[in-house]
Amino acid sequence: MSATRHRGTILVLEDDPGIGRLQRLQLERAGFRVELTTSTSEARARLATHRIDLLLLDYQLSEPTNGLEFYAALQKESRDVPAVLVTGYGDETRIIEAMRAGVRDFIPKTPNFIELVAPTVERVMKQVQAERQLHDAEAASRAKDHFIATLSHELRTPLTPVLALVSALQRDERLPQDVQEDMATIFRNVELEARLIDDMLDISRIARGKLELQFETVDIRPIIEHAIKTCCAHEAAEKMIVCHETLLPGGHVARVDAARLTQVFWNVLKNAIKFTPVGGQIFVRTRREEDAAQPALVVEVEDTGIGISPEVLPQVFGAFQQGDRSITQQFGGLGLGLAISKAIVDAHGGTISAASAGPQQGSTFTVRLPLSQSAKATVEFEPAGQKPAEKAHTPDGVHAHVLLVEDHPDTAQIMARMLRRAGFHVTAATTLAQALAETEAARKTVDDSGRTRPIRLVVSDLGLPDGSGYDLMRKLRADFRLRGIALSGYGMEEDVRLAQEAGFARHLTKPVDFELLLASIREVLASE
Repeated sequence: MSATRHRGTILVLEDDPGIGRLQRLQLERAGFRVELTTSTSEARARLATHRIDLLLLDYQLSEPTNGLEFYAALQKESRDVPAVLVTGYGDETRIIEAMRAGVRDFIPKTPNFIELVAPTVERVMKQVQAERQLHDAEAASRAKDHFIATLSHELRTPLTPVLALVSALQRDERLPQDVQEDMATIFRNVELEARLIDDMLDISRIARGKLELQFETVDIRPIIEHAIKTCCAHEAAEKMIVCHETLLPGGHVARVDAARLTQVFWNVLKNAIKFTPVGGQIFVRTRREEDAAQPALVVEVEDTGIGISPEVLPQVFGAFQQGDRSITQQFGGLGLGLAISKAIVDAHGGTISAASAGPQQGSTFTVRLPLSQSAKATVEFEPAGQKPAEKAHTPDGVHAHVLLVEDHPDTAQIMARMLRRAGFHVTAATTLAQALAETEAARKTVDDSGRTRPIRLVVSDLGLPDGSGYDLMRKLRADFRLRGIALSGYGMEEDVRLAQEAGFARHLTKPVDFELLLASIREVLASE
Protein backbone atom coordinates (compact mmCIF):
# COMPACT_ATOMS: atom_id res chain seq x y z
CA MET A 1 0.00 0.00 0.00
CA SER A 2 1.39 3.44 -0.93
CA ALA A 3 2.18 6.00 1.76
CA THR A 4 -0.62 8.30 0.66
CA ARG A 5 -3.26 5.61 1.27
CA HIS A 6 -2.34 4.81 4.86
CA ARG A 7 -5.13 5.51 7.34
CA GLY A 8 -2.69 6.94 9.86
CA THR A 9 0.52 6.16 11.71
CA ILE A 10 0.33 4.18 14.95
CA LEU A 11 3.22 4.14 17.42
CA VAL A 12 3.21 0.83 19.33
CA LEU A 13 5.07 0.73 22.66
CA GLU A 14 5.36 -2.96 23.63
CA ASP A 15 8.38 -4.44 25.39
CA ASP A 16 7.58 -8.00 24.24
CA PRO A 17 8.89 -8.15 20.64
CA GLY A 18 6.64 -11.09 19.74
CA ILE A 19 3.44 -9.40 20.89
CA GLY A 20 4.59 -6.19 19.22
CA ARG A 21 5.00 -7.93 15.87
CA LEU A 22 1.50 -9.43 16.16
CA GLN A 23 0.03 -6.00 16.87
CA ARG A 24 1.88 -4.52 13.91
CA LEU A 25 0.63 -7.27 11.61
CA GLN A 26 -2.99 -6.68 12.64
CA LEU A 27 -2.74 -2.93 12.21
CA GLU A 28 -0.95 -3.09 8.87
CA ARG A 29 -3.63 -5.43 7.55
CA ALA A 30 -6.19 -2.79 8.59
CA GLY A 31 -4.34 -0.19 6.53
CA PHE A 32 -2.31 1.61 9.19
CA ARG A 33 1.39 2.42 9.15
CA VAL A 34 3.12 1.15 12.29
CA GLU A 35 6.18 2.33 14.22
CA LEU A 36 7.17 -0.44 16.67
CA THR A 37 9.17 0.44 19.81
CA THR A 38 10.10 -1.51 22.96
CA SER A 39 11.07 1.29 25.36
CA THR A 40 9.89 4.75 26.38
CA SER A 41 13.18 6.34 25.26
CA GLU A 42 12.79 4.83 21.79
CA ALA A 43 9.14 5.94 21.71
CA ARG A 44 10.20 9.51 22.55
CA ALA A 45 12.71 9.48 19.72
CA ARG A 46 10.07 8.34 17.23
CA LEU A 47 7.64 10.99 18.46
CA ALA A 48 10.31 13.64 17.89
CA THR A 49 11.03 12.59 14.30
CA HIS A 50 7.74 11.15 12.99
CA ARG A 51 4.15 12.32 12.66
CA ILE A 52 2.26 9.99 14.98
CA ASP A 53 -1.53 9.86 14.88
CA LEU A 54 -2.13 7.50 17.82
CA LEU A 55 -0.21 5.69 20.54
CA LEU A 56 -0.85 2.03 21.41
CA LEU A 57 0.75 1.64 24.86
CA ASP A 58 1.37 -1.43 26.96
CA TYR A 59 0.80 -0.65 30.64
CA GLN A 60 3.37 -3.00 32.19
CA LEU A 61 6.86 -2.34 30.78
CA SER A 62 10.25 -3.84 31.71
CA GLU A 63 11.44 -0.48 33.07
CA PRO A 64 10.55 1.66 36.08
CA THR A 65 8.07 3.78 34.07
CA ASN A 66 4.80 2.15 33.00
CA GLY A 67 2.87 3.06 29.85
CA LEU A 68 0.35 5.25 31.67
CA GLU A 69 3.07 7.22 33.47
CA PHE A 70 4.86 7.72 30.16
CA TYR A 71 1.66 9.08 28.60
CA ALA A 72 1.02 11.36 31.58
CA ALA A 73 4.53 12.80 31.14
CA LEU A 74 3.79 13.46 27.46
CA GLN A 75 0.60 15.28 28.43
CA LYS A 76 2.52 17.54 30.82
CA GLU A 77 4.86 18.37 27.93
CA SER A 78 1.79 19.41 25.85
CA ARG A 79 2.27 16.58 23.35
CA ASP A 80 -1.34 16.13 22.33
CA VAL A 81 -1.32 12.60 20.87
CA PRO A 82 -4.34 10.32 21.48
CA ALA A 83 -3.64 6.95 23.07
CA VAL A 84 -5.07 3.46 23.60
CA LEU A 85 -3.83 1.54 26.64
CA VAL A 86 -3.25 -2.23 26.60
CA THR A 87 -3.38 -3.57 30.15
CA GLY A 88 -3.67 -6.82 32.01
CA TYR A 89 -5.19 -4.98 34.96
CA GLY A 90 -8.96 -4.95 34.58
CA ASP A 91 -9.96 -3.33 37.85
CA GLU A 92 -12.13 -0.23 37.81
CA THR A 93 -9.55 1.93 39.60
CA ARG A 94 -6.97 1.39 36.85
CA ILE A 95 -9.51 2.15 34.13
CA ILE A 96 -10.58 5.40 35.83
CA GLU A 97 -6.91 6.34 36.24
CA ALA A 98 -6.33 5.79 32.53
CA MET A 99 -9.35 7.84 31.49
CA ARG A 100 -8.37 10.72 33.76
CA ALA A 101 -4.95 10.71 32.14
CA GLY A 102 -6.66 11.30 28.79
CA VAL A 103 -6.43 7.79 27.32
CA ARG A 104 -9.14 7.35 24.68
CA ASP A 105 -9.77 3.64 25.18
CA PHE A 106 -8.20 0.53 26.62
CA ILE A 107 -7.78 -3.11 25.55
CA PRO A 108 -7.79 -5.79 28.25
CA LYS A 109 -4.84 -8.17 27.83
CA THR A 110 -6.89 -11.36 27.50
CA PRO A 111 -5.60 -14.45 25.64
CA ASN A 112 -7.19 -13.23 22.39
CA PHE A 113 -6.62 -9.49 22.88
CA ILE A 114 -4.67 -9.25 19.58
CA GLU A 115 -8.00 -9.59 17.74
CA LEU A 116 -9.26 -6.44 19.53
CA VAL A 117 -6.32 -4.24 18.54
CA ALA A 118 -7.33 -3.28 14.99
CA PRO A 119 -11.09 -2.70 15.70
CA THR A 120 -10.30 -0.58 18.78
CA VAL A 121 -7.70 1.52 16.97
CA GLU A 122 -10.08 1.97 14.00
CA ARG A 123 -12.85 3.21 16.31
CA VAL A 124 -10.59 5.64 18.13
CA MET A 125 -9.03 6.90 14.89
CA LYS A 126 -12.49 7.68 13.49
CA GLN A 127 -13.19 9.78 16.59
CA VAL A 128 -9.83 11.50 16.31
CA GLN A 129 -10.28 12.27 12.61
CA ALA A 130 -13.77 13.66 13.21
CA GLU A 131 -12.39 15.90 15.98
CA ARG A 132 -9.57 17.05 13.72
CA GLN A 133 -11.98 17.88 10.91
CA LEU A 134 -14.12 19.89 13.35
CA HIS A 135 -11.01 21.60 14.72
CA ASP A 136 -9.78 22.41 11.21
CA ALA A 137 -13.19 23.77 10.24
CA GLU A 138 -13.31 25.95 13.36
CA ALA A 139 -9.76 27.13 12.74
CA ALA A 140 -10.64 27.96 9.14
CA SER A 141 -13.73 29.84 10.33
CA ARG A 142 -11.66 31.81 12.86
CA ALA A 143 -9.05 32.55 10.20
CA LYS A 144 -11.77 33.80 7.86
CA ASP A 145 -13.29 35.97 10.58
CA HIS A 146 -9.86 37.37 11.40
CA PHE A 147 -9.18 38.05 7.73
CA ILE A 148 -12.51 39.83 7.24
CA ALA A 149 -12.01 41.90 10.40
CA THR A 150 -8.47 42.81 9.35
CA LEU A 151 -9.55 43.59 5.79
CA SER A 152 -12.34 45.77 7.16
CA HIS A 153 -9.84 47.63 9.34
CA GLU A 154 -7.40 48.13 6.48
CA LEU A 155 -10.17 49.38 4.18
CA ARG A 156 -11.69 51.72 6.76
CA THR A 157 -8.49 53.31 8.05
CA PRO A 158 -7.53 55.30 4.91
CA LEU A 159 -11.14 56.41 4.50
CA THR A 160 -11.11 58.13 7.89
CA PRO A 161 -9.00 61.21 7.03
CA VAL A 162 -10.79 61.52 3.68
CA LEU A 163 -14.22 61.54 5.32
CA ALA A 164 -13.08 63.94 8.03
CA LEU A 165 -11.62 66.41 5.55
CA VAL A 166 -14.52 66.27 3.14
CA SER A 167 -17.01 66.57 6.00
CA ALA A 168 -15.37 69.83 7.04
CA LEU A 169 -14.91 71.17 3.51
CA GLN A 170 -18.51 70.65 2.42
CA ARG A 171 -19.58 72.88 5.33
CA ASP A 172 -16.93 75.54 4.67
CA GLU A 173 -18.85 78.62 3.57
CA ARG A 174 -15.66 80.18 2.17
CA LEU A 175 -15.69 77.65 -0.69
CA PRO A 176 -17.70 78.31 -3.87
CA GLN A 177 -21.08 76.60 -4.08
CA ASP A 178 -20.01 74.23 -6.85
CA VAL A 179 -16.98 73.08 -4.81
CA GLN A 180 -19.19 72.48 -1.78
CA GLU A 181 -21.46 70.36 -3.97
CA ASP A 182 -18.43 68.42 -5.22
CA MET A 183 -17.38 67.82 -1.61
CA ALA A 184 -20.89 66.53 -0.83
CA THR A 185 -20.61 64.09 -3.74
CA ILE A 186 -17.27 62.82 -2.45
CA PHE A 187 -18.71 62.52 1.06
CA ARG A 188 -21.67 60.41 -0.12
CA ASN A 189 -19.40 58.07 -2.06
CA VAL A 190 -17.01 57.59 0.86
CA GLU A 191 -20.02 56.75 3.01
CA LEU A 192 -21.15 54.29 0.31
CA GLU A 193 -17.75 52.62 0.45
CA ALA A 194 -18.10 52.30 4.23
CA ARG A 195 -21.57 50.77 3.83
CA LEU A 196 -20.17 48.17 1.45
CA ILE A 197 -17.64 47.23 4.14
CA ASP A 198 -20.46 47.03 6.68
CA ASP A 199 -22.39 44.72 4.34
CA MET A 200 -19.37 42.44 4.08
CA LEU A 201 -19.15 42.23 7.88
CA ASP A 202 -22.90 41.66 8.20
CA ILE A 203 -22.92 38.76 5.75
CA SER A 204 -20.05 37.22 7.72
CA ARG A 205 -22.06 37.56 10.94
CA ILE A 206 -25.10 35.99 9.29
CA ALA A 207 -23.07 33.07 7.95
CA ARG A 208 -21.79 32.39 11.49
CA GLY A 209 -25.23 32.81 13.06
CA LYS A 210 -23.97 35.77 15.09
CA LEU A 211 -26.22 38.58 13.90
CA GLU A 212 -27.08 40.21 17.22
CA LEU A 213 -30.20 42.32 17.64
CA GLN A 214 -31.19 44.77 20.38
CA PHE A 215 -34.98 44.68 20.66
CA GLU A 216 -37.05 47.59 21.94
CA THR A 217 -40.74 48.43 21.73
CA VAL A 218 -41.08 51.25 19.19
CA ASP A 219 -43.47 52.65 16.62
CA ILE A 220 -42.37 51.41 13.18
CA ARG A 221 -43.83 54.33 11.19
CA PRO A 222 -41.04 56.84 12.08
CA ILE A 223 -38.50 54.23 10.98
CA ILE A 224 -40.17 53.95 7.57
CA GLU A 225 -40.48 57.75 7.27
CA HIS A 226 -36.80 58.22 8.09
CA ALA A 227 -35.76 55.65 5.48
CA ILE A 228 -37.91 57.33 2.82
CA LYS A 229 -36.59 60.78 3.69
CA THR A 230 -32.96 59.63 3.66
CA CYS A 231 -33.11 57.69 0.40
CA CYS A 232 -35.47 59.87 -1.62
CA ALA A 233 -33.83 63.17 -0.67
CA HIS A 234 -30.51 62.22 -2.28
CA GLU A 235 -30.26 59.10 -4.45
CA ALA A 236 -33.79 59.29 -5.85
CA ALA A 237 -33.62 63.05 -6.38
CA GLU A 238 -30.37 62.72 -8.34
CA LYS A 239 -32.11 60.36 -10.78
CA MET A 240 -35.27 62.48 -10.81
CA ILE A 241 -37.20 59.54 -9.41
CA VAL A 242 -40.44 60.52 -7.68
CA CYS A 243 -41.20 58.77 -4.38
CA HIS A 244 -44.86 58.40 -3.43
CA GLU A 245 -45.81 57.35 0.08
CA THR A 246 -49.14 56.15 1.37
CA LEU A 247 -48.62 55.35 5.02
CA LEU A 248 -51.19 54.47 7.63
CA PRO A 249 -51.23 56.72 10.71
CA GLY A 250 -48.78 55.86 13.49
CA GLY A 251 -49.34 53.33 16.21
CA HIS A 252 -47.64 50.31 14.59
CA VAL A 253 -45.90 49.23 17.78
CA ALA A 254 -43.52 46.26 17.64
CA ARG A 255 -40.51 44.71 19.37
CA VAL A 256 -37.74 45.50 16.91
CA ASP A 257 -34.11 46.48 16.57
CA ALA A 258 -34.75 49.96 15.20
CA ALA A 259 -31.27 50.40 13.67
CA ARG A 260 -31.40 47.03 11.92
CA LEU A 261 -34.96 47.57 10.71
CA THR A 262 -33.89 50.95 9.31
CA GLN A 263 -31.18 49.05 7.45
CA VAL A 264 -33.84 46.79 5.90
CA PHE A 265 -35.91 49.69 4.58
CA TRP A 266 -32.78 51.48 3.37
CA ASN A 267 -31.68 48.37 1.48
CA VAL A 268 -35.08 47.82 -0.13
CA LEU A 269 -35.47 51.48 -1.11
CA LYS A 270 -31.90 51.82 -2.37
CA ASN A 271 -32.40 48.63 -4.37
CA ALA A 272 -35.54 50.12 -5.95
CA ILE A 273 -33.71 53.37 -6.74
CA LYS A 274 -30.70 51.56 -8.21
CA PHE A 275 -32.78 49.50 -10.65
CA THR A 276 -35.26 52.25 -11.60
CA PRO A 277 -34.29 54.42 -14.60
CA VAL A 278 -34.12 58.20 -14.59
CA GLY A 279 -37.58 59.74 -14.26
CA GLY A 280 -39.13 56.60 -12.81
CA GLN A 281 -41.38 56.24 -9.79
CA ILE A 282 -41.34 54.44 -6.45
CA PHE A 283 -44.41 53.80 -4.31
CA VAL A 284 -44.20 53.02 -0.59
CA ARG A 285 -47.41 51.74 0.99
CA THR A 286 -48.32 50.31 4.36
CA ARG A 287 -51.33 48.33 5.45
CA ARG A 288 -52.29 46.40 8.51
CA GLU A 289 -53.24 42.72 8.45
CA GLU A 290 -55.40 41.63 11.34
CA ASP A 291 -54.96 38.18 12.76
CA ALA A 292 -56.52 36.70 15.87
CA ALA A 293 -53.13 35.49 17.08
CA GLN A 294 -50.98 38.47 16.10
CA PRO A 295 -51.57 41.40 13.73
CA ALA A 296 -48.89 42.40 11.24
CA LEU A 297 -47.76 45.54 9.45
CA VAL A 298 -47.20 45.09 5.71
CA VAL A 299 -44.82 47.48 3.94
CA GLU A 300 -44.72 47.42 0.13
CA VAL A 301 -42.06 49.09 -1.99
CA GLU A 302 -43.02 49.10 -5.67
CA ASP A 303 -40.84 50.51 -8.45
CA THR A 304 -41.07 51.07 -12.20
CA GLY A 305 -37.60 49.63 -12.77
CA ILE A 306 -36.03 46.86 -14.83
CA GLY A 307 -38.04 44.11 -13.14
CA ILE A 308 -36.94 40.58 -12.33
CA SER A 309 -37.08 37.60 -14.68
CA PRO A 310 -38.94 34.49 -13.40
CA GLU A 311 -35.78 32.35 -13.24
CA VAL A 312 -33.95 34.94 -11.12
CA LEU A 313 -36.86 35.77 -8.76
CA PRO A 314 -36.33 32.78 -6.39
CA GLN A 315 -32.66 33.77 -5.95
CA VAL A 316 -32.91 37.50 -5.19
CA PHE A 317 -32.42 37.04 -1.43
CA GLY A 318 -29.30 34.92 -1.85
CA ALA A 319 -25.95 36.52 -1.05
CA PHE A 320 -24.05 37.89 -4.07
CA GLN A 321 -27.14 37.49 -6.29
CA GLN A 322 -27.90 40.25 -8.80
CA GLY A 323 -29.11 38.26 -11.74
CA ASP A 324 -26.68 37.90 -14.66
CA ARG A 325 -23.24 39.51 -14.90
CA SER A 326 -24.44 42.32 -17.15
CA ILE A 327 -26.66 43.63 -14.33
CA THR A 328 -23.71 43.65 -11.92
CA GLN A 329 -21.54 45.45 -14.47
CA GLN A 330 -24.24 48.03 -15.18
CA PHE A 331 -25.46 48.76 -11.66
CA GLY A 332 -22.53 47.70 -9.43
CA GLY A 333 -22.74 46.54 -5.84
CA LEU A 334 -22.02 43.22 -4.16
CA GLY A 335 -25.55 41.84 -4.09
CA LEU A 336 -25.59 41.57 -0.29
CA GLY A 337 -28.28 44.05 0.73
CA LEU A 338 -31.32 41.84 0.20
CA ALA A 339 -29.65 38.81 1.77
CA ILE A 340 -28.86 40.88 4.87
CA SER A 341 -32.40 42.29 4.89
CA LYS A 342 -33.91 38.81 4.80
CA ALA A 343 -31.77 37.67 7.73
CA ILE A 344 -32.83 40.73 9.75
CA VAL A 345 -36.53 40.34 8.94
CA ASP A 346 -36.39 36.61 9.71
CA ALA A 347 -34.81 37.41 13.08
CA HIS A 348 -37.81 39.66 13.79
CA GLY A 349 -40.20 36.79 13.07
CA GLY A 350 -41.36 38.47 9.85
CA THR A 351 -41.09 37.76 6.14
CA ILE A 352 -39.78 39.57 3.07
CA SER A 353 -40.75 38.61 -0.46
CA ALA A 354 -40.29 39.85 -4.02
CA ALA A 355 -42.68 39.90 -6.98
CA SER A 356 -42.33 41.02 -10.58
CA ALA A 357 -44.26 40.55 -13.81
CA GLY A 358 -40.95 40.13 -15.61
CA PRO A 359 -38.21 42.20 -17.29
CA GLN A 360 -39.02 45.91 -17.62
CA GLN A 361 -42.20 45.41 -15.59
CA GLY A 362 -40.96 46.77 -12.28
CA SER A 363 -40.74 44.98 -8.93
CA THR A 364 -42.53 44.93 -5.60
CA PHE A 365 -40.85 44.00 -2.33
CA THR A 366 -43.11 43.23 0.61
CA VAL A 367 -42.04 43.21 4.26
CA ARG A 368 -44.38 41.72 6.88
CA LEU A 369 -43.60 42.39 10.54
CA PRO A 370 -45.53 41.06 13.54
CA LEU A 371 -46.89 43.83 15.74
CA SER A 372 -46.86 43.91 19.52
CA GLN A 373 -50.01 43.56 21.59
CA SER A 374 -48.86 46.69 23.41
CA ALA A 375 -50.47 49.88 22.16
CA LYS A 376 -47.66 52.16 23.30
CA ALA A 377 -43.97 52.38 22.45
CA THR A 378 -41.59 52.29 25.41
CA VAL A 379 -38.85 54.24 23.58
CA GLU A 380 -38.80 56.80 20.79
CA PHE A 381 -37.05 55.99 17.53
CA GLU A 382 -33.83 57.93 16.98
CA PRO A 383 -32.40 57.73 13.43
CA ALA A 384 -29.19 55.71 13.09
CA GLY A 385 -26.13 57.94 13.01
CA GLN A 386 -27.95 60.88 14.56
CA LYS A 387 -25.51 62.95 16.51
CA PRO A 388 -25.68 63.04 20.32
CA ALA A 389 -27.30 66.01 21.96
CA GLU A 390 -25.35 69.22 21.82
CA LYS A 391 -25.81 69.82 25.56
CA ALA A 392 -22.05 69.49 26.03
CA HIS A 393 -21.41 72.78 24.25
CA THR A 394 -20.12 74.25 27.48
CA PRO A 395 -17.04 76.47 27.60
CA ASP A 396 -15.33 73.93 29.83
CA GLY A 397 -16.01 71.12 27.37
CA VAL A 398 -14.88 73.12 24.37
CA HIS A 399 -11.45 73.89 25.84
CA ALA A 400 -10.86 70.45 27.32
CA HIS A 401 -7.50 68.72 26.89
CA VAL A 402 -7.92 65.66 24.62
CA LEU A 403 -5.36 62.91 24.05
CA LEU A 404 -5.51 61.58 20.48
CA VAL A 405 -3.80 58.20 20.05
CA GLU A 406 -3.50 57.21 16.38
CA ASP A 407 -0.63 55.55 14.53
CA HIS A 408 -1.98 56.25 11.01
CA PRO A 409 -0.13 59.50 10.11
CA ASP A 410 -2.76 61.08 7.88
CA THR A 411 -5.59 60.30 10.28
CA ALA A 412 -3.61 61.61 13.26
CA GLN A 413 -2.69 64.85 11.49
CA ILE A 414 -6.19 65.60 10.18
CA MET A 415 -8.04 64.64 13.36
CA ALA A 416 -5.71 66.68 15.59
CA ARG A 417 -6.05 69.73 13.34
CA MET A 418 -9.86 69.51 13.25
CA LEU A 419 -10.15 68.99 17.00
CA ARG A 420 -8.00 72.07 17.59
CA ARG A 421 -10.18 74.06 15.22
CA ALA A 422 -13.18 72.90 17.28
CA GLY A 423 -11.60 74.51 20.35
CA PHE A 424 -9.96 71.56 22.08
CA HIS A 425 -6.42 71.44 23.38
CA VAL A 426 -4.97 68.33 21.70
CA THR A 427 -1.98 66.15 22.51
CA ALA A 428 -1.21 63.48 19.91
CA ALA A 429 0.52 60.14 20.47
CA THR A 430 1.26 57.24 18.14
CA THR A 431 2.05 54.47 20.66
CA LEU A 432 0.75 53.17 23.96
CA ALA A 433 3.97 54.12 25.74
CA GLN A 434 3.92 57.65 24.36
CA ALA A 435 0.25 58.06 25.32
CA LEU A 436 0.97 57.10 28.93
CA ALA A 437 4.00 59.40 29.05
CA GLU A 438 2.03 62.35 27.62
CA THR A 439 -0.79 61.80 30.11
CA GLU A 440 1.64 61.81 33.03
CA ALA A 441 3.46 64.86 31.68
CA ALA A 442 0.22 66.81 31.23
CA ARG A 443 -0.50 66.50 34.95
CA LYS A 444 2.78 68.24 35.79
CA THR A 445 3.17 70.80 32.98
CA VAL A 446 2.29 74.36 33.95
CA ASP A 447 1.03 76.73 31.23
CA ASP A 448 1.70 80.47 30.89
CA SER A 449 -1.10 81.28 33.32
CA GLY A 450 0.48 79.10 36.00
CA ARG A 451 -2.10 76.33 35.75
CA THR A 452 -1.80 72.69 34.81
CA ARG A 453 -3.99 71.33 32.05
CA PRO A 454 -4.45 67.59 32.67
CA ILE A 455 -5.91 65.39 29.96
CA ARG A 456 -9.65 64.84 30.42
CA LEU A 457 -10.46 62.46 27.57
CA VAL A 458 -8.67 59.99 25.28
CA VAL A 459 -9.67 59.23 21.69
CA SER A 460 -7.75 56.13 20.74
CA ASP A 461 -7.33 53.67 17.92
CA LEU A 462 -7.44 50.05 19.08
CA GLY A 463 -4.51 48.71 17.07
CA LEU A 464 -1.26 50.29 18.26
CA PRO A 465 2.36 49.33 17.42
CA ASP A 466 3.28 48.41 21.02
CA GLY A 467 -0.03 47.13 22.37
CA SER A 468 -3.74 47.68 22.06
CA GLY A 469 -6.14 50.51 22.76
CA TYR A 470 -7.83 48.18 25.26
CA ASP A 471 -4.60 47.94 27.29
CA LEU A 472 -4.18 51.70 27.10
CA MET A 473 -7.72 52.44 28.25
CA ARG A 474 -7.47 50.04 31.19
CA LYS A 475 -4.23 51.72 32.27
CA LEU A 476 -5.61 55.24 31.86
CA ARG A 477 -8.77 54.35 33.78
CA ALA A 478 -6.81 52.76 36.63
CA ASP A 479 -4.05 55.36 36.95
CA PHE A 480 -5.72 58.60 35.81
CA ARG A 481 -9.47 57.87 35.93
CA LEU A 482 -9.82 59.02 32.32
CA ARG A 483 -12.77 58.34 30.05
CA GLY A 484 -12.31 57.46 26.42
CA ILE A 485 -13.71 56.96 22.94
CA ALA A 486 -12.50 54.04 20.84
CA LEU A 487 -12.05 54.98 17.19
CA SER A 488 -11.33 51.85 15.20
CA GLY A 489 -11.63 50.08 11.88
CA TYR A 490 -12.63 46.95 13.79
CA GLY A 491 -16.39 46.96 14.16
CA MET A 492 -17.44 43.41 15.05
CA GLU A 493 -19.60 42.79 18.14
CA GLU A 494 -16.58 41.35 19.91
CA ASP A 495 -14.62 44.56 19.31
CA VAL A 496 -17.42 46.70 20.74
CA ARG A 497 -17.77 44.42 23.77
CA LEU A 498 -14.03 44.44 24.47
CA ALA A 499 -13.98 48.23 24.18
CA GLN A 500 -16.76 48.55 26.73
CA GLU A 501 -15.07 46.09 29.08
CA ALA A 502 -11.80 48.04 28.81
CA GLY A 503 -13.58 51.20 29.96
CA PHE A 504 -14.30 53.10 26.73
CA ALA A 505 -17.47 55.19 26.98
CA ARG A 506 -18.06 54.99 23.21
CA HIS A 507 -16.94 52.81 20.29
CA LEU A 508 -17.02 54.57 16.90
CA THR A 509 -16.21 52.62 13.76
CA LYS A 510 -14.03 54.19 11.08
CA PRO A 511 -14.58 56.06 8.88
CA VAL A 512 -16.51 58.27 11.27
CA ASP A 513 -18.19 61.55 10.44
CA PHE A 514 -16.18 64.20 12.29
CA GLU A 515 -19.36 65.92 13.48
CA LEU A 516 -20.43 62.64 15.10
CA LEU A 517 -17.03 62.29 16.78
CA LEU A 518 -17.17 65.90 17.95
CA ALA A 519 -20.64 65.50 19.41
CA SER A 520 -19.63 62.23 21.09
CA ILE A 521 -16.62 63.91 22.71
CA ARG A 522 -18.79 66.71 24.06
CA GLU A 523 -21.38 64.24 25.34
CA VAL A 524 -18.79 62.14 27.18
CA LEU A 525 -17.20 65.26 28.71
CA ALA A 526 -20.59 66.50 29.84
CA SER A 527 -21.38 63.22 31.56
CA GLU A 528 -18.29 63.32 33.80
